[in-house]
Amino acid sequence: MVSLLLCVNYYKGCLTLSPSKAAICMTTSEGRIINRCSSVIDLKQATDRHVLEAADSNKSRYNPIDFKSSAMCNKDNKYTQRYLQLLSTSALHWPEETFPKMAAKGMVFLLLTVSLASPSSANLTKEIFYSTQPPSPPLPQSLMTGQKLPSPLPPLRTRAAESSVVSLRRKRQAEDEEEEESRAALDLSALVTTVAKKELKDCVLGIATDQGFRDSAVLEDLLRLPNLRQVVEVAAPEDFYGLLWEASKCRGYIILLQEPSPLLDFVAASEDPWDFGGRYVLVGASKEQLEEVTRSPKGVKTEHILGLIRSAKTHDWKVYMNLLFWGPGVEVVNRWHRGAFTSASDLFPDKVSDLKGATIKIVTFGFAPHVVNREEGLQKYGRDVELIQTLAQVLNFSASFREPPRGELWGAKLENGSWTGLVGALARNEGQLGVANIFLSDNNNRRLVQDFTQPYDADMSCFMARSAPPLPRWQSLALPFTFEVWMAVLLGVLVLSPVLLWLARGSEVSGEEVTGLKTLSSAGLYYWGVLLRVSQARVPVRPSTQIFVAFLWICSVILTVGYSSNLTAFLTVSRTPSGVETFSQLYASRQEVIGMGTFFKISMISSRNKYLNGLADRYASYSDFGQALLPVKEGKGVFIESRKYLEYLINTQFTNRGSSSMRIIKECFTPYSVAVALQLHSPLKDRLNLVLSRLVESGLVRQWFLETLRRTKTLQRRATPTEGAEEVAAEEQGALGVIALSLEHVEGIFLILLFGLVFSCVIFACEILLRRK
Repeated sequence: MVSLLLCVNYYKGCLTLSPSKAAICMTTSEGRIINRCSSVIDLKQATDRHVLEAADSNKSRYNPIDFKSSAMCNKDNKYTQRYLQLLSTSALHWPEETFPKMAAKGMVFLLLTVSLASPSSANLTKEIFYSTQPPSPPLPQSLMTGQKLPSPLPPLRTRAAESSVVSLRRKRQAEDEEEEESRAALDLSALVTTVAKKELKDCVLGIATDQGFRDSAVLEDLLRLPNLRQVVEVAAPEDFYGLLWEASKCRGYIILLQEPSPLLDFVAASEDPWDFGGRYVLVGASKEQLEEVTRSPKGVKTEHILGLIRSAKTHDWKVYMNLLFWGPGVEVVNRWHRGAFTSASDLFPDKVSDLKGATIKIVTFGFAPHVVNREEGLQKYGRDVELIQTLAQVLNFSASFREPPRGELWGAKLENGSWTGLVGALARNEGQLGVANIFLSDNNNRRLVQDFTQPYDADMSCFMARSAPPLPRWQSLALPFTFEVWMAVLLGVLVLSPVLLWLARGSEVSGEEVTGLKTLSSAGLYYWGVLLRVSQARVPVRPSTQIFVAFLWICSVILTVGYSSNLTAFLTVSRTPSGVETFSQLYASRQEVIGMGTFFKISMISSRNKYLNGLADRYASYSDFGQALLPVKEGKGVFIESRKYLEYLINTQFTNRGSSSMRIIKECFTPYSVAVALQLHSPLKDRLNLVLSRLVESGLVRQWFLETLRRTKTLQRRATPTEGAEEVAAEEQGALGVIALSLEHVEGIFLILLFGLVFSCVIFACEILLRRK
């Protein structure tokens, strides 16, 4: 064992280590100095390790001498030589009355008892003796000469001295702790003030503090800042209601709590107020408590949360930030060391513009043409799928699609206030985004549980009804003219033929007229030939008859040109009879209104149109598209949905060779904007709005819709090669501007020929019968 005795001046009630140099001296068991202060160390940086290393070095040099003690004293002090001689002797062998008297002379002795067997892991015992009395006069010459002392006496260890040692040690420890706490408080105040000046310069400050920080330097320095501010003292979770959680500009919140439990209880309640766009600085919470805040219903949607935590090892301050979508928990973004940050990193970085490959859950379901599920796999395509993939590329995230339970679709509000389907998944934080041609609406107060981006498309609610069977093709010959026109033409034949006969006979007064106009049958046939633009071999010779026939030619040209022009269209396009086209006609038809969920029923009830209100009473809700379309195919009801979906449905499922078995009623209602559904208070909203506005301006949304229609048609043709080939041929002919007329198109012509043949046969039979009589 070796005893190291440290002596320092005691001045004005405190320990002083100035000047800063000290010496390490070793003695033998006889009390003579064998190394007179050869090892010099800096007391400002001196630690127990330095003393041990110096002692161990001297031991190795003088081994195997049995060292009993050494002294480390201020070598520049005028009392050093006098005390050095005294301290060169073993303190453990002084007389009982000697050591306390030495301590009473205004000196402080630090007795270090060390085992030098293993200096790196030595057990160190510190004992402090001190007094406020001035130093004693010079010591006797016998002690100054290094003369050998009398035989050693037992060491001085009275109970009073031991009690004083313990008391002084505790007092010194308390003073050290108090000094350390004061230094830490000043560092914290500088840190918080720097954060406020640097990151919250233009923000309104909301400061929440408990009793532990009420009189602290941190709060005093914050109140000196020029920011508009509000200070609230917090003792319970409900005290946070006193903060103003909304502001017209940037808002920062500095929360100073020695006991963070009120904050933890407050953030755990999702219904309490919270500024999700604010910048938060938390002081007093541990790392585990800070992570609990970031995982809470409020913290998980807050982009900017900082936590200031002091390191137990280095006593520096670590600045933690929440990661939001970047990962779980928190991470160190900067450090505060010796009154400054160790790096220039941003304390409140943008965590949304680049999500760094984070997985974002997308809630959706098959709803063509917006979301189309491929039967052979999990691959999806459609307008909304293309939209999500584009957003994923711009914001750098990975989209993970999930579907609500079968049949729930967009969701419905239950009696207990909760929601099912897509809306319910977002309300329960089971997904971050939702797409499926979602209308931006507040039906059933759905905006209390979810939010929307700005619109990226528009649509409206329409009814789809079964089309009546097309009219027979042979009727196409009569369709170019209305019934009234045909009656006028027939009346002209019946009236103008006798007029032509009368003019022909009356003109004989002034001269002979052609014989072909002197009978009623020949005059009628002549007029019919003019209407059909048939060249006449003989023309009238009298002026009056010629003028009349000239006007007949003009009339016939106009009629025949108009008829032939319309006839081409009616021969190539099938015509369906007119059906229900308005809300009033639909209401009068007594048909059932069929829809998915209750969204459209609520829309009709809230409408000011009385017929729509009446149709809401006949509304039937379905959860399966296939079952919902069965009554519509049978003509027992109409199906209500968005117009774009109905167009897609008719084009892909109810159209064959250009003929559709379903149609959209002309009168629609309630135009809607289409948007992306979000969690309530989602931090993604602002960035998504910016990207969506650029996509709409570029015209990509409309392009994705048209591509989905073409892709679906292509897949259907591959599934049915025969029908697909026929449709491709028909489309190619349409692209060339020509359509080959089939027998179906011209069947009316052959029917007229057949009618003429039968009629002529009947007349022929009548003539034979009349001749026999």
